Amino acid sequence: MKPASDFSACRVGWELCIREGGTRLFGKADGWDWNWEAMLQTGRIDGPNAGGDTIAAWSVASDTGHRWDGVPLRPRLGLKANIASGDRDPGDGRLGTFNPLFPRAKYFGELTPVGPLNLMNLHPSVDLTLSDDFSLSASAIAYWRMSLEDGVYDLSGNLLRSGAESRSRYIGTQGELVLSYAAGRTVEGLLSYSLFRPGSFLQDTGPAKTIHFVGMEAVFKF
Repeated sequence: MKPASDFSACRVGWELCIREGGTRLFGKADGWDWNWEAMLQTGRIDGPNAGGDTIAAWSVASDTGHRWDGVPLRPRLGLKANIASGDRDPGDGRLGTFNPLFPRAKYFGELTPVGPLNLMNLHPSVDLTLSDDFSLSASAIAYWRMSLEDGVYDLSGNLLRSGAESRSRYIGTQGELVLSYAAGRTVEGLLSYSLFRPGSFLQDTGPAKTIHFVGMEAVFKF
């Protein structure tokens, strides 16, 4: 278990100061693996163009799975479940939208259509070991808004859709298939196909088309 940590960041240009504390529990035993995190954010928004709002946000993330090593293809079944708080009242002087601060590019897979702000999701997956070099993974992700008073954001925290025009919670569903290749520590590659089907919230608030995404990557390490 990793002890509670503390992080603080103040940016004068943003007139924003965030203090974050969290804890992490992770490990492996008898084919099971788990990685659970909880974070709490406090702080303030100051400056001539800000109202002096306080910040009170939180996030809980979990990744739990089981691998059967004695079975052909060594399958691993996994489930990720995540919640990131959203703002409940834009006029109460307290910002409740969780800020991921420095999110990695592939936060919810290869496509990642939305960011971890005002969000709940469930992410089941299955991983198969095809050979020493190749592996195949398939996953599905369902997204919902945490707070109906807040909107949907992209990975960097920019507002994609305001929450003012819909009372629907369901954002959409994503499916993904990834074929990975790794030859030792020198060469890595992957081929992926992702699909995102918009839910009722996106349909209520503007254009809502199904997204298809094909990706290919190659990494050479020297």
